Amino acid sequence: MSAPNCLPLSLRVLGALPLKVLYAITRAASLVYRVKRTKAEAITRVNLNLCYPALEPKSRNALVQQSLLHDALSLAECAPFYTWSPARLQRHIDTPDQQVLDSALQEGKGVILCAPHFGAWELLGQVLSQQHPLHVLYKPSKRESIDKVLIPGRTRFGARLHPTTAGGVRSLHRALADNALVSILPDQEPDRSGGEFAPFFGEPALTMTLLYRLARKRKVPVVLTAAVRDTQHHRFTIVYSRIDNTIHSDDTATALSTLNGAIESLARQHPEQYVWSYRRFQSRPDGSRRPYGWPAA
Repeated sequence: MSAPNCLPLSLRVLGALPLKVLYAITRAASLVYRVKRTKAEAITRVNLNLCYPALEPKSRNALVQQSLLHDALSLAECAPFYTWSPARLQRHIDTPDQQVLDSALQEGKGVILCAPHFGAWELLGQVLSQQHPLHVLYKPSKRESIDKVLIPGRTRFGARLHPTTAGGVRSLHRALADNALVSILPDQEPDRSGGEFAPFFGEPALTMTLLYRLARKRKVPVVLTAAVRDTQHHRFTIVYSRIDNTIHSDDTATALSTLNGAIESLARQHPEQYVWSYRRFQSRPDGSRRPYGWPAA
């Protein structure tokens, strides 16, 4: 059974709409929802206070609202991304940096894709899995009903999902040995045993060491990638940027600073498209206060 037929009817109906109409519906729903104070808004505001302390309050408030709208668009876009044909998807996509990825693959070591929560990040798997074998590290949802939608949608063009377990990590090593693409969301907080603190927008952020460990041994190329959303023209530009080779440093602190620096550089280009509604700074170095005012979920 094809993935679209496995998906809920509501998702298939929304997927039948042109992006222009889907975006208009999402904007309207976002305006209605904005009258409520939500946890997502509170988290976004805390993160932007930490990362843009010099921003004027009026500008920061505007950025909060823009960010929440892009969060809503990311959710709404699952409908077309999980249901559209390859040809229909391609009509909305530009890839000016394709040579960056192609050159990295020519080295024959596989490529680690550093794909942060930015822009239309759900689109990346749809596109990349049509071009090359793609393996994605993912954390299974606590709600089985969510995975019943996400997994068929994300794997319909052949992407393989691997859980965040020891077995999943071994599968990623094998994939790189076969010159495949391995995609990792690098800006989620790991368990304390799987991360170290490194600066992100000048704040200490518990940063996963897995990506660095995968890359270091065989000097695997690491490429930052994102799908930048153009809401005016209803298009997406997939960008690729080779992360500096200091990502392979024997010094963990140097490597993680390089990783976070690359993500920060991307986020600064289009700050409204970065997902600020995630508690990125929930874990703090010993003795520091938690910035969000409530414990982790």
